Amino acid sequence: ALQALIPPGSQVFTASWYSTGLLMLALPDRYFMVALDPTLFYLKDPELYRLWYRITHEPSPGMTSIIRETFGARYVIVHNPRTMTRFNYQLSSSAEVRLLFQSDRWLVFDLGPTLTAEPVDANQDERPET
Repeated sequence: ALQALIPPGSQVFTASWYSTGLLMLALPDRYFMVALDPTLFYLKDPELYRLWYRITHEPSPGMTSIIRETFGARYVIVHNPRTMTRFNYQLSSSAEVRLLFQSDRWLVFDLGPTLTAEPVDANQDERPET
């Protein structure tokens, strides 16, 4: 279901790193901020990591724009939605955000088109040619 909802080449914002490895296998050709271990993300870009951490642990109004513009992500995947209630509420309270998928284990939000030209991938130095 997620492959049908999130097109290849999309930048995906994940609210935790626990399931990113699984998502990378299930959603090939998509780009993720945190892959397997957040330490790699922190080493690559400490400020971007701190911003990601703040958004996921202290959600606040305006975070939708930050995810779209700073992280270049149109899609957000939340693993285990019950533990991310405040995060989910902040996303869903934005008029432009649509809930694309919901289950006991996953939520997928569409934030609308990104305003940045290049998605951010803190775990990868260069993007492959398409």
